[in-house]
Amino acid sequence: MHTPILRQVYLVAGALTLAGAAAAAEVTATPAHAVMAFSYQDMVAHKARRVALPRRESATAPKAAMDMLSAPAASTSTLSLLPHLAYTPSQWNQGGCGDCWVWGSTAVSAIDYGVHTGTPACFSVQYLNSTYNGGSGNGWACCGGDPALFANFYQSNRDFIPWSNAAAGYTDLNSYCGGTSATRAAAIARTPNIPFSAISDQVIVTTGVTQAQAIANIKAVLNGGEAVAFCYFLPGAGWNDFEQFWSSAAESTVWPDVDKFSGSSFDGGAGGHVTCLVGYDDADGSWILLNSWGPTSGRPDVTFKIPQAMGYNDYMLYGGSEMDQYEFDAFTITWPGSVNTVTAAITAPAPGTTLASGAAATFTGTGTDSTSQASLTYAWAFGDGGTATGPSATHTYSNTGTTTLTEAVTLTANDGTGAKGTGSLTVFVAPVPRNTLTAAITSPAASVTVASGAAVNFAGSATDSSKAATLAYAWAFGDGTTAATAAASHAYTNNGTTSLTETATFTVKDSTGISAQASRTVIVTPAPRNSLTVAITNPPLVAGVGNGTVVPFACAATDSSRTATLTYTWNFGDGTTGTGPSPSHKFTCSGGSPALDNVVLHVTDNSGATASASTLVYVMPQAGNVVNVAVTSPSGPITIPSGTTQSFTCKGADSSSSAKLTYYWNFGDNICATGAAVSHTYSNTTGAPVTLMLAVLAMDSTGSYGENVLPVTISPAAARR
Repeated sequence: MHTPILRQVYLVAGALTLAGAAAAAEVTATPAHAVMAFSYQDMVAHKARRVALPRRESATAPKAAMDMLSAPAASTSTLSLLPHLAYTPSQWNQGGCGDCWVWGSTAVSAIDYGVHTGTPACFSVQYLNSTYNGGSGNGWACCGGDPALFANFYQSNRDFIPWSNAAAGYTDLNSYCGGTSATRAAAIARTPNIPFSAISDQVIVTTGVTQAQAIANIKAVLNGGEAVAFCYFLPGAGWNDFEQFWSSAAESTVWPDVDKFSGSSFDGGAGGHVTCLVGYDDADGSWILLNSWGPTSGRPDVTFKIPQAMGYNDYMLYGGSEMDQYEFDAFTITWPGSVNTVTAAITAPAPGTTLASGAAATFTGTGTDSTSQASLTYAWAFGDGGTATGPSATHTYSNTGTTTLTEAVTLTANDGTGAKGTGSLTVFVAPVPRNTLTAAITSPAASVTVASGAAVNFAGSATDSSKAATLAYAWAFGDGTTAATAAASHAYTNNGTTSLTETATFTVKDSTGISAQASRTVIVTPAPRNSLTVAITNPPLVAGVGNGTVVPFACAATDSSRTATLTYTWNFGDGTTGTGPSPSHKFTCSGGSPALDNVVLHVTDNSGATASASTLVYVMPQAGNVVNVAVTSPSGPITIPSGTTQSFTCKGADSSSSAKLTYYWNFGDNICATGAAVSHTYSNTTGAPVTLMLAVLAMDSTGSYGENVLPVTISPAAARR
């Protein structure tokens, strides 16, 4: 009994959901498109199985001559092995069961038999479903698997069951992980059957090699008359993308997003899917794959295409660990007639030998065949994409990195009847000796503080153990700017109010690829601010207007810099704003009641300096009584020291004896108050006397008002005695 490897994920209407016994109701009306999800433990077990599998590369991929009688020639630019599979597209649908690994692997096996015999064949998917792990529970075929488990199952059974046998057709369209196969194993007729003597799974080498080598390795298998089991992993967003492509595109369209999700993490909708790679089309640079999701209007053959020029080293993250995003597997099946036994062994160098980068190494091997009449051919795969033929070969490894590489060397002996033997060993490749390189910043000699806009002269030096090495220099000044010389000048800018700390980094790289760095801290003080004042010149301190009146505003601003650019922002006190030095604004009041709006102007220049001024606008609903008001204490202009709290009183008169007056004060420094008697503390930090206009406004219940002003001069704090 195998531990269950996977749970299925149902992809329905573009949404991914985990499926098990509790989710079975989700796939009752229409079969779902299922992919496989797995736990971290499942992933570890899956990776362990693949590590233990033998590897196939282009020199070892072609099959024996008898197996190639029906296969197209290797030079053909378009190849499809699909005619060797006697399938019915309308039946090629896994439904909601997570057994894509059975469909893809079964298609690979049937095509291999069709190529070997010249007669297309179709093997039963249902037979494995009903038999594997009892055909029920949390470990049967609908819970997922991989080509290695498929090969292990059939290595124990040693025969395939034709699809056409009684009860061998597919019935698990609506089955699910945790449930039970719709057909009992005992109900499937075991005769006729297709016997074989051995089946094994091999990894086609596509990672750790160039893209061209990966393509060559896959094509070598296809050109040898063997289909390929292709498993790919995607996050939830990736399956939604592929479902849209599957549902809407034609079979001739190449899926453009195959590399889009590389580096993604496994989320709740992530999973894997196994299909059968049946050929290639060099006209559009694509692989041709047979899916198991049933035909659509645009996919009558249940196929799709992906680009050959894909990222074979793409990966996904699971629990912080990287996992290959794409897996390519091939089966070696020994059919009747391929009965020879072939062995192969590598005799030199010794296992575990460490080789020098760039130095030629000689490899020798030997092989035996159970019949003395056979003549063996030998093919080498050196693990880095290099290949050779013959019982001995010379190969040169290259390691331009900094750590030792581990390479798996494989020797395959072939007797020409389809029988093969494989020997392997591991060698280590030491890195090329590196130079010693140091870098130093000579100017500035230490951390430096500079003003915004001031240039800093940088200079660096480097020492390389190789006098012949060519050096390249690069500066990164910390503010996004760079330079590519040993000496450079750079001016920093700080428009803020606090100092900035920047790190200038000097990098030196020599022609052998090694690099060294040095850095220096630069503190940039802010640019000095200008002196800015502003006053509202129109209307006066308190303006009385009727409802709906448009009031023109004007101001006068003075900046210590003649070249400064000023920005004006007005707040009209009624929830609206304006810009510019002289805006106009319409004031209104509602409900028959007057409104008093405090208008505030803020001015900012391009150095960051700011200044403000304010005025009051009294909005009356209609014309009314005659109101007079006067400041009674103090009775005239006054001069007071900064920090003094001054009291003020006023008295008003109204032409209506029944009117009640309300008093509003503006102290001239944007501070306001109400009442007949008020007090206010004035402050002057300018170092010179400042005169402000104190304004008082008296208003009655009809909205009628009167106003008066009083100059108040404030001496600076230093003038106190």
